[in-house]
Amino acid sequence: MLSLGEVPRRMAGPAPPAVDPVAYAVLRAVWRTYPLAASEWTAVVPAIQPTDERWSGLRDGTPLLDETTVRWDAPALRRQHRRLLRVFRSPSLSTLDGLGDLLRLLARDDGELVEWARRFLEAGAGDPRPELVIGGYVLQPFLYGFARRVLPRLHREEWRGNRCPVCGGSPYHGYLDPESRRRVLICGKCLCPWKAPRLQCPFCENTQQGRLGYYYEEQAPRQRIDYCDVCRSAFPVTLESESDHPFPLHDHLASLPLQAAVERSPHVDQPS
Repeated sequence: MLSLGEVPRRMAGPAPPAVDPVAYAVLRAVWRTYPLAASEWTAVVPAIQPTDERWSGLRDGTPLLDETTVRWDAPALRRQHRRLLRVFRSPSLSTLDGLGDLLRLLARDDGELVEWARRFLEAGAGDPRPELVIGGYVLQPFLYGFARRVLPRLHREEWRGNRCPVCGGSPYHGYLDPESRRRVLICGKCLCPWKAPRLQCPFCENTQQGRLGYYYEEQAPRQRIDYCDVCRSAFPVTLESESDHPFPLHDHLASLPLQAAVERSPHVDQPS
């Protein structure tokens, strides 16, 4: 996992092709608030000890976190809310078109924001509803801080599920090592990576090879979209060596044009 301080530096350049520069500027500004929030992750997500029974639950397919584990009334959540307000009211963002709705949502009562953070944890990855986007901005850095702390031990645990072993979230991006053919999924909530079977749908766990496939374009050979004919889902994957340092957020945004093209294919359900 990238350090949270490294992410804004990796985003310092221009937006990937076909990505809205305004949206990219917002993401870059939001991610600058994450390191400070993640540094106090134990105020929101209790630390887990080596002997904690939650570790044994991994073998039964139970992730380490759920909504009962998070301290939803933590002052740290409200501090992250105030950081986000300052970001969206800053001169560099306040004049951008299209941010009025997000700013109005941020200006609401803290209690409502905590509810949106709770719903973010429960919802599917990439839910576009504005209140859940805000809820993610509030909660995600704390989940990330926890995931980064437990990741070394996770590599030693058996986990073969298609949901995140840390928070139970669904994946939003994947990586495939061209040499080892090993596939790694990235959680859309806490951004934790975990290893997963290569020839399996990350959503319905279908393993019928005749009902799995992928799209790619010759001008962008590193990006592809895996699809499943059983659940009619599409999933972006980047070909990346394990020795490299992948940047899931940037790679996911770079795959958006191909995702849009695949959504028009007969293998994938049209977005509602």
